[in-house]
Amino acid sequence: MAHRTGKRGPRGLSLVELMIAMTIMLIAMIGFVGAMQQALNSTAAAHRRTEATLLRTGLMERLSVTRRSTIDGFAGAGWMAESCYDVNANLLGTNTAFSAGYACPAGTVYVRHVSATAVPSAAGADQRVWSVAIYVDRTDGACTAATRNSAVGCVSSDLYLTD
Repeated sequence: MAHRTGKRGPRGLSLVELMIAMTIMLIAMIGFVGAMQQALNSTAAAHRRTEATLLRTGLMERLSVTRRSTIDGFAGAGWMAESCYDVNANLLGTNTAFSAGYACPAGTVYVRHVSATAVPSAAGADQRVWSVAIYVDRTDGACTAATRNSAVGCVSSDLYLTD
């Protein structure tokens, strides 16, 4: 076996190679952190929307068993706050009288709104019909009665109730 004699090349990494490797790692880490931030924001938005959907569904169920004379009492009054909830969707206040001037207490994050209109053309002699519109919004969002069907922070429904 022949032995080589001579200079061997340097072993290890040079400073430039190390800096290039660290730069590549830094870029990869920044991308990972950005992806995680986006995932966190998406999850939070989905959670808020789910809470609002559950609150909307609760009002729909409540209205389906509400006395129709109660709906007559607020039909045509415009939009009103029906219930107010905190950040964990715990009830803070309810507008049981369906009064238009109801104000939610401090700490309110979710507000459930309702509006009802009698539908005279659909009403028969022995039947009354109401068009009921509902939306739930976050108080920090840009949701209004006019944008309730298109705003990201809104969850809305329209339904008809009969006698």
